[in-house]
Amino acid sequence: MLAISPQTRAQAVTKAADTLDVPLPPEYFEQVAAAEAFLAATSETVCTKEDLHRVVLDAIQEGRNYLTDPVIRAMALNAQLTDGNILADARARTEQLMLAALRDHADDILDSWVDALDDHAVKLAAAAKAGVNLKDATGAVARGVATMTHLHNAQIAVRAWATAANGFYALAAVAGVRINADPTTVLTPARLADLEPAIELAREEKTREVSAWILARCDLPLKLATLDEFRKRAEQYRLDTEDVARKHAARANAAGFNR
Repeated sequence: MLAISPQTRAQAVTKAADTLDVPLPPEYFEQVAAAEAFLAATSETVCTKEDLHRVVLDAIQEGRNYLTDPVIRAMALNAQLTDGNILADARARTEQLMLAALRDHADDILDSWVDALDDHAVKLAAAAKAGVNLKDATGAVARGVATMTHLHNAQIAVRAWATAANGFYALAAVAGVRINADPTTVLTPARLADLEPAIELAREEKTREVSAWILARCDLPLKLATLDEFRKRAEQYRLDTEDVARKHAARANAAGFNR
């Protein structure tokens, strides 16, 4: 499997911030700019053997001592560095600097998204209560302005939540936080037992996972997790899953199926 580049992670975070209309921390951009400046500076080391040969031959032709010429000596060092593929190492270090920028500001970024998503959660709940069908714009028009407004707000909110979740995954990856629980735990603090109606609705609608819109229609709370909050939710999800498994085994044993 191909590794996801720091640039791709950064793009997911930037897209989420733009979608939510929440600026990223200035310090983050400063670190990104420093990383880009570092990579640009390393390009100054590039010197091909052909360029080095040319200036050495020019010096000999002109009667100059190429061994003591400071420009030629610098070019000789750069040619060695280029031959050793220093730019590959520079790109690798730049990627580490980009990852560090995301990692250093992950908590602040997610905190700002949590606040921005609160309004979208309210609008999703209102649209769900109004019985909006996201797949039936024509029906919304027929029902009037209020329903059309709910539909519009819900469409924006669904996109905001989905994009924010992708941004969360990018930040979690660079912070070394494993997604070891159902992805739904990123969107809601609801416990496993409370999620059953949402899981069933997702199954009925043949969707890959429980979305923010499904949670809203099941009257479940929407709250984007921070990294620390996700760790807590994931642990609770694990405990809940184990509890369900124990109860299932106990019932099976009582029924005589576990002989």
